[in-house]
Formats: sequence, C-alpha cells, structure tokens
Amino acid sequence: MRSFVAQETERAGNRPERTVYRITDAGWLELTDWLSELLSRPAKEYTHFEAGLCLMPVLPPEDVVTLLEQRCNVLELQAVQAQSVRALLAERHFPRLFSIEGEYRWALEETELKWTRQLIADIKSGQFDGLTYWRGFHAEPAVPRHRRLTTAAGPPNPSLIVA
Repeated sequence: MRSFVAQETERAGNRPERTVYRITDAGWLELTDWLSELLSRPAKEYTHFEAGLCLMPVLPPEDVVTLLEQRCNVLELQAVQAQSVRALLAERHFPRLFSIEGEYRWALEETELKWTRQLIADIKSGQFDGLTYWRGFHAEPAVPRHRRLTTAAGPPNPSLIVA
C-alpha cells in the first residue's frame, strides 16, 4: 500500500516543477500507529553520556571529576540559553504546543546537570561506592602514565591520550 499519492504538479515562473502529495488512508493509519507508539511506549535510547559513564573507570577518578565538571559547565550554559529562549517564547505568546519537544529536552538537561553535580560530589567526598577499587586500579603499573589524561603540568588535555 502506498502512503502518499501525487495530488498535483505546479510550476512557479521558470522554477522546476513541484509535485504536491496527499497522504492516503493507509499512510494516515501508518502515521498514527507510529506516533502512538512513540508517545505511549518508553524505549531505551542510549546516549553517548551513558557510554562514557559505563567506561569511566578507564580514567582515574580525578580525571573523571574534571571532565564531569566541564560537562556541567556546558550544561549550565545550555540552561541559561534555554531560559532565554523560554522567556522569548513567553514574551511572544508562542503556543506551548509548538515548543513541547524543547521543553522536554530542557527538563532532561536540568535533571542531568543535577545528577552530574551529585556524582561529582560523591566522588570528591569519597562516598562513591567502589572508589577505593577504582583508585587502586589506577595505582597499579598496568596503566601506563603516558596513557592518563592529566599531567602534573596542568589540566586535562585530550591530545595526551595515546591511541
């Protein structure tokens, strides 16, 4: 079954022809089924951040804290930008219907920032479960010094990571 059919073809001036399509009944059913599933069923959507969290023991805890602090800085900037956008939308009486996906994304970013700050605090305070094991892993000679992210000379430098 086709989801769309050509309805008309038109031309404006010397521009190329443009075909306008109409959604079919079968296409409408497929669209509503797909959208219903998207809205009603939670799906596991892995993020790059989750992959990084999964692999964070590869780096020493102090490096992870520094990198998470950098992430928080970016999230804080995004929160300020989002607040400006929300204020502009409110000022212009922009209907929520047309910004709902942004609202959802902002809520996720705010939650991520709060959670990441708590993770940093847990690592720094020593309350992070497994921290002793994690530090011990990096104290062993199995992790060559030249493969670590930080140096005594300064802050983290991703270019120091050897592939």
